[in-house]
Amino acid sequence: MHQWKNPFQKMVFFLNTVNFLVAILLFAHFGHTEELAEADKTTQTQEFSSEETPKETASQETPEQKPATTVNLETNPSLKLAPYGFVKANYLGSNHSLDSFGNTNLSAPTTVHPNTDFEPNHYQSSMQVQQSRLGLWLETNSKIKAQTEIDFFNAQLASGTTGAHPRLRIAKIVYKPNETYELIVGQDWDIINQLNPFTYNIIGQNFNSGDAGFMRQQVKLKTYLNEKVTLTFSVGMAMKNETIINSSAELNNIPTFAFALRYTQDNQSYAGLAAIGTKIRIASPSAYHHQPAYGFFLYEDLKLDAFTEILSQIFYGKNLSNIGTLSLGQGTYRSDVEEWGGFVSANFALKKCISLFGGFGLDQIANAQGSTIYTYSTPLNITGNKKATLGIKDQVSQALTFYLEANQFWTSFVSTANANYGQKSRAQAMLLELGAIINF
Repeated sequence: MHQWKNPFQKMVFFLNTVNFLVAILLFAHFGHTEELAEADKTTQTQEFSSEETPKETASQETPEQKPATTVNLETNPSLKLAPYGFVKANYLGSNHSLDSFGNTNLSAPTTVHPNTDFEPNHYQSSMQVQQSRLGLWLETNSKIKAQTEIDFFNAQLASGTTGAHPRLRIAKIVYKPNETYELIVGQDWDIINQLNPFTYNIIGQNFNSGDAGFMRQQVKLKTYLNEKVTLTFSVGMAMKNETIINSSAELNNIPTFAFALRYTQDNQSYAGLAAIGTKIRIASPSAYHHQPAYGFFLYEDLKLDAFTEILSQIFYGKNLSNIGTLSLGQGTYRSDVEEWGGFVSANFALKKCISLFGGFGLDQIANAQGSTIYTYSTPLNITGNKKATLGIKDQVSQALTFYLEANQFWTSFVSTANANYGQKSRAQAMLLELGAIINF
């Protein structure tokens, strides 16, 4: 790796990189005129629907997602299978070490690595496909269906290649006896996850920088109060345990309780509030302590017109990371950790096949001592994290999209070492990503 000697060299390098990537993006667009013409014919009425935005086209994270087609099996005509998914391939480059959920690699960057380890300012790059995803809906009749979904992501694999392996994301059963109630049992998204920021960092998105929640083993009851109002309740495991021995996840015996209220307008814009809470079991050197963990969320998906969509969310929580959400606040037996944050994300359609998207998010620890969520080579706690996003996508056909995205990260730390206790520091990094994604 080459180390840049001054900021001017970094700036020149990134300007050249951007020019090179833009040239590739333009070539991909204008080199597919026939496909564009066909896309114009077939997507004229669908181009600016929610399914065409980066939120859905890239991540497809919403639990309500249903694939467009189904296949009847000859052996069992009543059983319908509906596969879906996407293949994503990209190139990433950053001017500083980034962490993907605490692992120093570019698999799904969420925070900046502190300026404490060996040569963190080197330019680094990677090519990734492990965020690709496969899913399947099974429907036995109009009342009963099930969904399974996997990807190949592992934050502990820097550039996994053939080392990647499937990861179970969703496995749930859905029972809808009538038009009013829906029962969902299994592993699924937290109901506090009501929005997905516009980004092609599908796994990282705004986690650790304004978004929270994740997958949970749970039971959900969704009630359709009327055509516009939906109320959902959930009871789930307080945390996960990926070891072979029972731990606080199994011994806690107090589940999470959550609810989400959503109001949908006539133009499909919606807004609402959500909350989750429990008591967690935390071990100290001499005993176990039960401490509260909770979070409150306000969110809105605003569709201004056929060309513009704006997402926004704010939240406040205590010990949220302890119950499996992907926020920063992780409490200890010594102290609870409070946090607040949110994000704004928008998509602007410039023409039928080209859109600009971007946003800003932050997660701020309210406690002066920060959060112990990640471990570094020197004693440091995170006190906050911010991320700004700007990108452009070019949908060259119904299924294929090319994109270019830039992300700027700022992460703040506080020292917990005896010699430098309370000393604050900050690290920042720029990430460029060029990629393609094909949906099916």
